[in-house]
Amino acid sequence: PNSINAENNYALVRAHLQRFGEAEALLRANIARRIERSGADSREVGEAQQNLAALLCDRQRYDACMTAAREAGRTLASSLPEEHYLRAFPLLTLAGAQLATGAATDARRTLDRADSILAVAMPADALPRKIVSARQAMVEVALGDCGAALDRLEAARGALDEDSRKRYAAEFDRASARCVNPSPPP
Repeated sequence: PNSINAENNYALVRAHLQRFGEAEALLRANIARRIERSGADSREVGEAQQNLAALLCDRQRYDACMTAAREAGRTLASSLPEEHYLRAFPLLTLAGAQLATGAATDARRTLDRADSILAVAMPADALPRKIVSARQAMVEVALGDCGAALDRLEAARGALDEDSRKRYAAEFDRASARCVNPSPPP
């Protein structure tokens, strides 16, 4: 078991080092090994599929990301109770890809599903719920509801931990700028 977990962690380190091809190959091999060991509908497989989806999204390979996130969601749905918080993470990844490809209405629905899962598992001020709120604000910007978005963005800025603030800072700034200086309609 440790070698499979180590392989997954090694893939994540490779991604962090921007060795994305190696990371993706390792994650795909890791998923295959986990399926052999635990079956296709195991939590372990779903978690590895989610790691792959996140990597693909980070690489802006959104179609592949959405496919992997949906697969991770199906796998985790078949292996975890309905209210288990891990079921929300593929939805967050999927929503990010949907938003990046211009499907803001789909992203809103996906984020609402993620938040409904997280709401059962954790309080409103928990980091994953704040990330959902921040992403919902970005969806509101994409849909043109800047008033609601600015309130959410400012609340999220203060609530996120330092690492998350750094990660989302550019997205927050772009979203805020679009609300303050919206571009004219085409």
